[in-house]
Amino acid sequence: SIRDVALSAPNGVDCLLYVMRNARITDDAIARLIYVTEYLWGDESMLNLYIVVTYASKYANNRQEADDWIKRQVEINWRFKHIYSIVGCNPHRFIFVDNPDLESVEPRVDERRRNSRDSLYKLFCNHPRDAVPPFTQAMMKQVAELTKNERVELEKKEKELRGLEATVTAKGKKTSVTGVVPAEEKRSGSKEHNTPSHNLRQAKEDYKKAQIAMQARLKEVKSNKDFQAAAQQHAEAATDRFLTDFKGETEKAKAASRMLSSLSKRLNLNSQAAAKAAAKPGKAAAKAKAAAAPSAAATEEQLKAILNKVRKANTETPAALFRSLGGWTGAGAISPMIFTSFMLKHVPDITQQQIGALWWRADTNNDGQVDLNEFKDFFAKYVETSGSN
Repeated sequence: SIRDVALSAPNGVDCLLYVMRNARITDDAIARLIYVTEYLWGDESMLNLYIVVTYASKYANNRQEADDWIKRQVEINWRFKHIYSIVGCNPHRFIFVDNPDLESVEPRVDERRRNSRDSLYKLFCNHPRDAVPPFTQAMMKQVAELTKNERVELEKKEKELRGLEATVTAKGKKTSVTGVVPAEEKRSGSKEHNTPSHNLRQAKEDYKKAQIAMQARLKEVKSNKDFQAAAQQHAEAATDRFLTDFKGETEKAKAASRMLSSLSKRLNLNSQAAAKAAAKPGKAAAKAKAAAAPSAAATEEQLKAILNKVRKANTETPAALFRSLGGWTGAGAISPMIFTSFMLKHVPDITQQQIGALWWRADTNNDGQVDLNEFKDFFAKYVETSGSN
């Protein structure tokens, strides 16, 4: 539910995973995806969205075959094409996993499951956190504000703990090399006050207390009537808009109705009110629709205007600009942090969400960096055409 996700991730979510089985995609599955991403969470959640395809043993270890499969599905299946579109038509935001049953007699079960876990770990490591901001929704921001004091204290204690751990580790390495134990650590029978080891133990206790205080505060927020009402109102407003947009007798509309019926108990929605809104949208629906996130077309126009500013501000060729940004040093690519700095330099009022959207256009292979070919393609496809109508 919105409430539980907000309580578990008040600082936002880096990666959202939509898990689908390598099988026929139904209208009900698409309706559920559209409801959650475009209505319940909002369009901004799509920057953090990845598609995880399970039971995909054929494609888990063969990326070329996986990409060919994606291309075929886009051509023949409108439902899959919609899924493809919400991740920016980027095949590298599809992760294929092979998850055989441990009880099965299939070959190399442990190895295949380990490879699948590694694929997910790689996704998490490569996710461009410096360019794509964590997805934060209104309820998450409310939880963050309500737990601000406890969160600040917890972060402070964690920082102190990490610093002391580094100090003790460094002293341990020095002792192992020299064989000399610091004088303050040798005093037998002393209480070891103010020694690094003593301070580390105290820091661990303080950190644990801060964690307990944070959990207690989150429990209070969860039971807060105003917070519960706000979460309920947000879910009902999203449902109101969804039913307004998908009312009728089409297969999509029927799938939408079935999906909401199955989720109504879990989300604690007022199904009678929702059904009434679907039949005759009222003021609540109009208000909710007006407050919705900007349309995809509007967002594209904003990005085009941003890229036009970048185009006008640069006289260098993409290759020369790539070099001046340090693209030839280190890994031979531009990092998310450099990309973000570049965009902020030319468009100071650009939002982090807009930077994230542009990053996904540049990092087409989803490896967490932009190489020269990607950078040149980004300029050719988006920047250099931004001045045209």
